Amino acid sequence: MGDSPRDTGSQLVFNPCIQVFELDRPRSQYPEPFPPENPIALEILCLQSVFSVNLKHNRFTYEKTAKGGQMKFPHLSLAVIPLLLITASAAPPTQPVTPESILAEINALPRPNFDKSRSNDEEYVKDHEQIMARTWQRQAELELEFYQRFPDHPQAEQLLIRRWGNMLVGTRDTSPVAAEVQRYLKDHPTGPRTDDDKQALIRLKCRLAKDNPQEILKIAEDFAKSNPHNETAADMLFSAAELSTPAEKEKLFRRIINDYPNSSSAILAGGKLRQASQIGLPFDLGFFDVTTGNWVHTRWLRGKVIIVQFWATWCGPCIGEIPQLKEFYARYKDQGLEILGVSLDGPRTETNLDTLKEFIKKNKIEWPQYYQGESFDSAFSRSWAISAIPTIFVLDREGKLRSTDAREKLDTLIPDLLAAKQSK
Repeated sequence: MGDSPRDTGSQLVFNPCIQVFELDRPRSQYPEPFPPENPIALEILCLQSVFSVNLKHNRFTYEKTAKGGQMKFPHLSLAVIPLLLITASAAPPTQPVTPESILAEINALPRPNFDKSRSNDEEYVKDHEQIMARTWQRQAELELEFYQRFPDHPQAEQLLIRRWGNMLVGTRDTSPVAAEVQRYLKDHPTGPRTDDDKQALIRLKCRLAKDNPQEILKIAEDFAKSNPHNETAADMLFSAAELSTPAEKEKLFRRIINDYPNSSSAILAGGKLRQASQIGLPFDLGFFDVTTGNWVHTRWLRGKVIIVQFWATWCGPCIGEIPQLKEFYARYKDQGLEILGVSLDGPRTETNLDTLKEFIKKNKIEWPQYYQGESFDSAFSRSWAISAIPTIFVLDREGKLRSTDAREKLDTLIPDLLAAKQSK
């Protein structure tokens, strides 16, 4: 903390060790050093600590000396000091801050479950988002405080990396997180202490480089050299491939399959290669419609243009697309358009199935729905490398796959395919 010049201000000798007392709010909520604009704050610590008081634009500090301590009060009337000290000495003791107390506060933060049945209630959605935003902000503050107070605690680095990950949610501005990571690595060149935290930091660095496939590839290559059999490298290679050119994409997908054949990324890579190789070939999908219980199969729909939507009731962008799909369905159904929904809700429980049925009924969705029941681990969607939703495939009148990334193309793709005549 900054001190006042030694030739200004009043001085007195102060020996007693007086417990911490604050007039305004907890010490953890003040940045250091105290900025002049802070409200009145009084903090009196033992000899091992620094003593500072901020009274609008006045400040005094407690300095450790051989025989006790010395306080300096620039521009502060001595008449005020006894009142402050008397008030401080009469204050109840504050509870010490411990790792357990900070973790308890983090766990006690409000995290209300989102009521899917109210997803169309704009006021409810807004209120829920505001509550969660305050929770994430406070959690990030507590995680940073934990690391600063207890840097050698086994959970300190884990919480710090989790803080960075949460700070990236819902924003494209990665600069604050990148700056914190850079400062951390400057002080800790070898990175976190545990292997799990090292891998978590590697994944975070890939997220920071999300628009730069070459940077992600470099991170993956460096990691793979020292961890040749670690599947985290496969995950990073997959991320780099998703951002690469078609030729480089195929090369990286095949490398993942060859080098990490048992990894989850290898399954996704195989699905991505399948997407590319199956364009122009028949697409087979059969299921029992969750609403009617009837069997539905793409073979029975030959002669129709089919939109296949991979989605879930918990996916905001998916729900946002439903009005457009309903509009398409109403406009083109009589011309031969069909839509099939493939739900990634799950896991398979009656509750989730009932939620899906209720959502379909409430939103008057007329097209058939396939409930897989295992979210992203569902066999069918996983075989097609569905790693993000919404994803939309489109089939032509012959049941052949025409697009695996049709979200932004429906306005032109659907009319064109409907206009095309089915070959005999």
